Amino acid sequence: MAPSFSPDGNTVIFMDFPEEGTENFEIYTIDISGSNLARLTDNPARDYFPRYSPDGKTVVFSSERDGNIQLYTMESSGQNVKRLMNNKFTDNIGSFSPDGLNIIFNSDRGGSSDIYTISSDGSGEPKNLTNNSAGNYEACYSPDGSMIAYRSNKGLSDDMSYDIFVMSSDGSNQVDITQTLKDTNEFNPSW
Repeated sequence: MAPSFSPDGNTVIFMDFPEEGTENFEIYTIDISGSNLARLTDNPARDYFPRYSPDGKTVVFSSERDGNIQLYTMESSGQNVKRLMNNKFTDNIGSFSPDGLNIIFNSDRGGSSDIYTISSDGSGEPKNLTNNSAGNYEACYSPDGSMIAYRSNKGLSDDMSYDIFVMSSDGSNQVDITQTLKDTNEFNPSW
């Protein structure tokens, strides 16, 4: 589940259950030929939503290993797991900027789920890009890093309906690009 290519296109990283009937997601890689399956995480808590850094050396992923859902990084070999931030909030679904300097993610630290960015080493304070009371999720950068696409229910009458929005990488110019699609629910934007 949640597969993503390595920057060189030779490896797929994904999450799966290590045993049938369990709900403990772990992170794996496999070559595109279907060989060299490798388990990168082995923890009693769930590890999920892995994404490579642009240079392929680092992976950001979500985990419940310290209680609440937080972002972690590790080497692409699965070594040197590091918690990115230490707080009581839900920080989830991280993705690197194209230059590798930042990680974009969604968090409930402001009371609702907003899109934030932080330096890829976790230093500094996270910056809220959406800053609204709606649910904002699944952010991803454009290939040049100038834009961000994400899923939101901002301005929608039904809290369970979502449109795809785009905004500038600094959080300005938020535009609902799928508002004309009637009776639909959009998820998982990707450039």
